[in-house]
Amino acid sequence: MISPKAIELMIKHWDAVDVAVSKRVSRKRPWAETALTSLLCDLLDSETQGEIQLKYTLADLNRDLTKLDGILTFTIEIETMEYPPKIERWVNQSDLGFYIQYRDQFIPKNSGEYAFLCQAKRLYPSNQAAAGFDESSRFQSCDYKQHNRIKRLHDALGEKLVHYLLYCPRPIDLDDLTRKKLAHLRNQELADNIFDYTLGLFLREELSRSDSSLAAGVFISDTDNMPKNLGQVHRHLLQRAVPFSWFLGILLQGGRKTPMSGMLSQTVKLGSSSEIAKGIVRGDSKAIDHVIEAIADLDAPASFPGVLPGHTVKIGLSAGSPDEPNSQLTYD
Repeated sequence: MISPKAIELMIKHWDAVDVAVSKRVSRKRPWAETALTSLLCDLLDSETQGEIQLKYTLADLNRDLTKLDGILTFTIEIETMEYPPKIERWVNQSDLGFYIQYRDQFIPKNSGEYAFLCQAKRLYPSNQAAAGFDESSRFQSCDYKQHNRIKRLHDALGEKLVHYLLYCPRPIDLDDLTRKKLAHLRNQELADNIFDYTLGLFLREELSRSDSSLAAGVFISDTDNMPKNLGQVHRHLLQRAVPFSWFLGILLQGGRKTPMSGMLSQTVKLGSSSEIAKGIVRGDSKAIDHVIEAIADLDAPASFPGVLPGHTVKIGLSAGSPDEPNSQLTYD
């Protein structure tokens, strides 16, 4: 199992990415979803993230992980997906796929793989807000036909594959009154939590920080229960909207049963994703054919939007090395 301190460092890195992306939402002329997703890819990729200064880089993360106990190896790469011509129209360049692989060489049963797709939704400024955004600012309307197609896909797979990637401004970049309102909503949501588990202690610490990773700008949401506005994002924090950094961090706990794992149980299948889901995100032709066949009656060229990712983020984390003999524990 990954140590809580290692998860905290990963959250710190992904929150630094969040800061950089969110600033493009709160600017005078906010970026579109496609541009924000492209920037997110660049900032996650070790080869391109140096183009924009981050408070805590991937190099910083790997340095600090090595200092902890020397057993963790962290890798990340961005792959631009290529598909056969017959399915090119199923690709939506604003979509992003995530394939997360955790390998525990010491206790293999702790290993897990997660695969999911993200559909970008950006928050829009409110007309009545002096600074452009307030708690009433809303997301781009969700097309009910698109929602029904996603539901049909989930029913065919038997698990949820598509999630919303919500781009918002961070509270620290908003006016003082809105910042206070959002902080009050977060505190109201989390005040009754019991923090007597190790990562929960970090959660409690984050609640009181002005630059908290909980006061984020990028969130993951379930497609069946997406917040309608910025106030709902913070009112239902860690339930209907999970900060991007925390979402990935909790997944890398390997599905360990904690109070926080419950908030993801309806969003991502804890433990490991199915082979079909992993195949879809990786661009495997057999898995894609399975999807096309499962929703064939919806296969109208003019009406079916792309469901396959234009890019896939591959995150790898390994405890121990597969090249090290006798690494598996035999304590039973």
